[in-house]
Amino acid sequence: PVWSRRLGYRQALEEAGQPAREAVGRVDSRESGQAMAARMLDGAAPVRAVFAATNPCGLGACLAIRARGGMSQSVWTFGRGGSRKGRAGMSRTDQGSGVGLAEWRAAGRVLRERAEMTLALGRCLEQLPVGPGLTPEGLAERLQAVIGEVLAQGGRQKEAPAARAMACGRGMAGAARTVAAKEEREPGAALRALRADLFGQRWPVVWFASAGTDAERVTLALGVRVEGTKQIVGLWSGGSGEQRLGQTAAEDLWLRGMNRGTPWVAVTGAERALGAALLQQWGARLVLVHDRRAVADAVVAHLPAAAREAAVEGLREAWATPEFAKAQALLERQAECWKGSFPGAEARLRQEIDATTSVHALGVGGALGERLRTATPAAYLLGQCLPAGRGLLGRAHLGAIAGELLRRQAGFRRLTEHGQLPGLCQRLDARGASVQLAG
Repeated sequence: PVWSRRLGYRQALEEAGQPAREAVGRVDSRESGQAMAARMLDGAAPVRAVFAATNPCGLGACLAIRARGGMSQSVWTFGRGGSRKGRAGMSRTDQGSGVGLAEWRAAGRVLRERAEMTLALGRCLEQLPVGPGLTPEGLAERLQAVIGEVLAQGGRQKEAPAARAMACGRGMAGAARTVAAKEEREPGAALRALRADLFGQRWPVVWFASAGTDAERVTLALGVRVEGTKQIVGLWSGGSGEQRLGQTAAEDLWLRGMNRGTPWVAVTGAERALGAALLQQWGARLVLVHDRRAVADAVVAHLPAAAREAAVEGLREAWATPEFAKAQALLERQAECWKGSFPGAEARLRQEIDATTSVHALGVGGALGERLRTATPAAYLLGQCLPAGRGLLGRAHLGAIAGELLRRQAGFRRLTEHGQLPGLCQRLDARGASVQLAG
């Protein structure tokens, strides 16, 4: 895959103590490769070698080099074919000595390592069945994700990268076989189970969390009933910071009948899109809580590094104050201190004051109060159920994640603080009644 070749190129140059220079553009045509190579060749810095992402790019680079026939140095181009064994293809533009021995060995070592890992993973996956929820294209993308994880962790592990690739492949293949077999018997069963009807049940607390890669994320909703039993109530493709995901999740839960007539608590991260969508759907019946740690990270990101530790301690002290009015006053005072000097931190903290003190306003303390101030229950569960390498495949792989979530759900224990839930429901009902009277 193109991205792994790019990573290998960077690693090889880093090992050789050379700076990495890159040209960005399309990688599927000779014309694009010729244009990118021309820009680099016409630059001020001399070019000794070109590492192309694909064979068409490599051919285009050769054309650009030949078009400048009077170059004083030899230039090598490196490309890679589509062989299953990861065979490397290399071509030269002339008979000169070109790159030095160290660069040549570094490039060869990187390419050989990629080929070994591809073969190791291939041996694990060659017998893997493919069901409706696990397509051949999806398996190819999973392979890329696992290789990325192997490359990222290879330097920190005792075993060789190829051995680690084999271990990752075995784990992934085992889980995928199970999901594929279930999907063949009953296509879509895992996802349908997560879309079960929510009518007739009260969910006083629901935690939301997102995880995955920068490009692809999934969002989980973990609910708890009045008696303290936990259940997965939603799983969606997308991050909780995306407006589209927020609207989809809110509409899905509303249409399935969640808490239509009763107030409830939604605990989310510091992303505002999901919370805004939930508030739009449930209005005053929703008590929105933002994870304190996520909020602290978002606020101090606007501060210089030297001031962040003290700022976090100040925020923790305010949130640890049990009295609602005092907690809000401490946060307002902190925001006022940043006024003028750090307007970004001030604005973000003022935005989060209500969502980080809503538990104080309910008057919920003790262990349950602490549990309601963090999205950890959902975040931890989702992190345990993501595929190895954290690579996701959008809807094509949601079935695998859903299957693992449902398997773990069978062993869920009651919420440790379940004894405080009836009291929470009473406070929520009293709040809902006061809101109706005010209305």
